[in-house]
Amino acid sequence: MAFAALHATAVCAQQPAAPPELEAASVKPNTSSDRRTSTSTSRGQTRIDNVSLRVWIQMAFDVRDYSLSGPSWLEAERFDVVGKIPAGAPRAQVPAMPQALLKERFHLAYHWAPKELSGYALVAAAKGAKIQPVESAGESSNDTGDGKIQARGISMGGFARLLERALNRPVQFLTGMPGVFDVTLEWTPDEAPAEPSGEVPAPSLFTALQDQLGLRLRAQKVSIPSLVVDHIDRVPAAD
Repeated sequence: MAFAALHATAVCAQQPAAPPELEAASVKPNTSSDRRTSTSTSRGQTRIDNVSLRVWIQMAFDVRDYSLSGPSWLEAERFDVVGKIPAGAPRAQVPAMPQALLKERFHLAYHWAPKELSGYALVAAAKGAKIQPVESAGESSNDTGDGKIQARGISMGGFARLLERALNRPVQFLTGMPGVFDVTLEWTPDEAPAEPSGEVPAPSLFTALQDQLGLRLRAQKVSIPSLVVDHIDRVPAAD
């Protein structure tokens, strides 16, 4: 019973209050052969070009590819989306605003369900963490790229989510380290080309994590909330 209650708590945690809806939104099929997706937000408008339904759902509900289950054709159908942001709406809420649009135009129906995957636990290394909490001014930022994470004022939970993106695997933070931190981590991505002769390559993510931050990733099964698509139309209703 306790296990089931834990799952129920985790699932409910993934369902925050509904964000504001986009105003005057337009959804048009993209028939180009280009596979690149671009996003932009400016002057009260958000735009996503050439986005697949699968990626769009991931963006709108803040889920990873491994925590989304739906029809195989979700990746095939692509769209250009433009929407007006409600006046005064916080910028942080913009990515989630298309939730209502997906329900209205594509009749998206879904539910949350627990899913167990191979993942990692983020823990302190044997010799202890090399980073200490910093005073929080209520501001945070992060800059991530191939082989680099640079974050300011981030919690260990937030850092674990950045590692999830780098690894494409769920990461549960079990460091027991409260507060927020300034973190810089650099490593060599698995797909990176070999360094030119004479240059020393950066370490792997796992080695860098221990050497630079005094943290490590321990392989384990992780139970996560997964979004399951019950129904979605392949063609959206007209604007």
